[in-house]
Amino acid sequence: MVAEVGDVALGSETTVRTPGFGGTGGEREAGRQPAARPLGDRRLRHSALAALELRYESTNLQTYARQLDFFRVELAAMGGKREVDYAWDLAQATPQRRTGLPKQEKRLYMTWRGGRLLEFDRQLLRQAGIETSGRCRPILSAEVEQLLASLERSHAGNRSPKEFFKTVFGVRASGSGWEFHVIDQRFRSVY
Repeated sequence: MVAEVGDVALGSETTVRTPGFGGTGGEREAGRQPAARPLGDRRLRHSALAALELRYESTNLQTYARQLDFFRVELAAMGGKREVDYAWDLAQATPQRRTGLPKQEKRLYMTWRGGRLLEFDRQLLRQAGIETSGRCRPILSAEVEQLLASLERSHAGNRSPKEFFKTVFGVRASGSGWEFHVIDQRFRSVY
């Protein structure tokens, strides 16, 4: 995913892209980077999600790691070799890790525009013993994808998913964990 993140107030935002690191289900030629897509160009297989941003309000590494663990987000590092390295259980002193092939990845992923959370991702990957010279990408679980799609639809009222242009979600404390909420939603005209 090509994350588009920049510091916003206390946190950062990211734009979620499409499943698979190649943008069409994960297949890409060795050495070629996936092309970024304009906002609104979603072509999702399993969701009606429009272009969206996630804004985390994490001022320190440990809080951010706990948020990612709460939502079952994995971090992926790619570049310099054929396999993708993954890390999870990120709040642990030594996160769990595994490897996989890019063409097998079907989940939604994010990319950063900048900001401190990109560096937090790199720190967490290093704690898992994963080299981070390439790209770092948070990977959303299918459950989070479904949750975001449901929130997006319910916040839109009677609007058709064809009208969805961009939805901005925030992460806020809720009970002993966190929850997503809609901050802003924009629509396009459909004729």
